[in-house]
Amino acid sequence: MLNVFAPILIAQATPEIEPPVAPEPPPPQYIIQKQPVRSLPGRLDKIPVFNSNSPEVVKNPGILLSTFSPQGRSNRDAHLNYTFNGRFDIFTHHIARPPIDPVIAKRQMNLGIIAYNPGKKPVTIEVLQSLSYTSRTDAPFRELPPYADNVNGEVYSGPGSRLATDILRGISDPTTSITLAPGQTQVIFNQPIPTGSARSSLMKLRSSGGVQIASIALLDNIEIPPVIPEILAPFDIPRPPPAPILKSPQAADWLNALNNAPLATPRDEAPSQPGRYGALVYGRVAGVSLGTRWEASLADKPGDTSLTIPDRDKAFSYVLNGLYGGTLGTGQIQTALLSVRYPDTALAAHGNYTTYYRLTMPLINKTGADQAVVIKMQTPLKDDLNADKLRFNAQPSNQVAFRGTVRIAYPQADSNEPAVRQIHVVQRKGEQGKPLVTINIPAGSQKLVEIDLVYPPDATPPQVFTLESTDPATAPAAPSERQLPLVPVEIP
Repeated sequence: MLNVFAPILIAQATPEIEPPVAPEPPPPQYIIQKQPVRSLPGRLDKIPVFNSNSPEVVKNPGILLSTFSPQGRSNRDAHLNYTFNGRFDIFTHHIARPPIDPVIAKRQMNLGIIAYNPGKKPVTIEVLQSLSYTSRTDAPFRELPPYADNVNGEVYSGPGSRLATDILRGISDPTTSITLAPGQTQVIFNQPIPTGSARSSLMKLRSSGGVQIASIALLDNIEIPPVIPEILAPFDIPRPPPAPILKSPQAADWLNALNNAPLATPRDEAPSQPGRYGALVYGRVAGVSLGTRWEASLADKPGDTSLTIPDRDKAFSYVLNGLYGGTLGTGQIQTALLSVRYPDTALAAHGNYTTYYRLTMPLINKTGADQAVVIKMQTPLKDDLNADKLRFNAQPSNQVAFRGTVRIAYPQADSNEPAVRQIHVVQRKGEQGKPLVTINIPAGSQKLVEIDLVYPPDATPPQVFTLESTDPATAPAAPSERQLPLVPVEIP
């Protein structure tokens, strides 16, 4: 008998359980390029540089850098007592951000450079090259492609980029020699820095005797015109007072500041001592650095006259502007030493701004097969340990690390006659870069390549030049460039 009260069991399908979905792996942060990294042959010359780059941002007037004697001056610590004689450079790079005066909003900061003859005979200063640009009027910052043809020097972004390009091209403002009588002090440069902008300047000089140099920042002078009395009728409206007149500092103002002004402020962050724990702070340079030029012939070993290219699909790199904490495993510090400096500024001239590099590569193909050699400029991530690999960002960085012009002389494929390209390069931190030039080198043959550049202010070292061999049939093409006439430009 059926039990009507018995439960009725209804078969239900067991739901299918989806297996857990593995999370997407995060995109790689870095690209590792395994290859040897080599030190750069050669060394800096010993030409001294009056190197005025601290404080980088100047808000309050004062002495930027002085190599005058401290004797008889109010602020003795502001004067380093160093005398130049013969070839030397003056480099300055500063940004003006003075406090905004609501009444006199257009009051500007000015940069003055003073020279002094401490000797007992007249001294002549020959100006070999002189350039100065601001980001407001001469060289605004602008977005540029990674590589751009720069035959005529018209491609630049910011005053450092334009300054380095024009030094490389041998361009100069009108120059004249300067003669200083014994004990004479003379202002040799006096230009405004528009508020919020940077000014980069370089002077290549040769003196016939000892001279001392100072750079100073001063605000415009304010001249209040006299108020002319007027006779008013009962309902006349009086004239408003005359507007103040702004005038750039005169010789007496610069000399008074030299003798009495403090160091300009605010001061930059003081450098950290090498080897100490904590963040590495390089600081900004204010002193006399030693070195303006680095020439190197790249070869298999010292004394050789050729550089063997890498095997097919292999590469090696040479460090450019290696510095403490960024030698890319080579241990080579290319940074110019400082002869004198202020105690709260950089320990060395990190960055080697305006240093001229000339690298000669006598490439020889010993691989037994025709090869295409690709030459790149790259900006790997800073590293001090690994000389067998380079590390790059997988995703582009926003931080621009290099803006400047590279000149390459190399043999043309059809005639083997030398050709020259001048390419403006923009690279960001951790960028692998693209080919600057691709050169076909038949088996057993040799080709000469020369690379010239002036390291631009505001760039961040290190970079590398990488040589990679590949199949000529599939080699990547270099950027299409117009070629310069083969007229070498000698840098003083």
